[in-house]
Amino acid sequence: MFPEGKGGDLFKGFDKLMKESDEQLQKEDKPKKKEDAYDRAWNDLRNAYKGVTPVPEPIHHLMPKSVDDLLDLYNHYMALHQTFGDEDYEQYAKQVIRVLKIKTSAESAAKDAI
Repeated sequence: MFPEGKGGDLFKGFDKLMKESDEQLQKEDKPKKKEDAYDRAWNDLRNAYKGVTPVPEPIHHLMPKSVDDLLDLYNHYMALHQTFGDEDYEQYAKQVIRVLKIKTSAESAAKDAI
């Protein structure tokens, strides 16, 4: 652009600076993982139950269910346990009870706070 010796030194590092700037912009422009509806719902639910006994991850999917649905699920697992004698069903039922305890204590604490 400039004849040698006429301002070329002034822009010596310009190309390098532009390249670094472009790399930085590309890093910033990388799309973040889009939050789908499930992630948003789960995050909202997690925020609603902050300070409450945490729910173990394998049974976290039970938290969005209503108390009625959880009671139905508990009865279902207990009926399967009684029918087949499989201890796994009894463990599942106990996990549902744990979630029920957490939900009902959180809901009663929320009502008391109002």
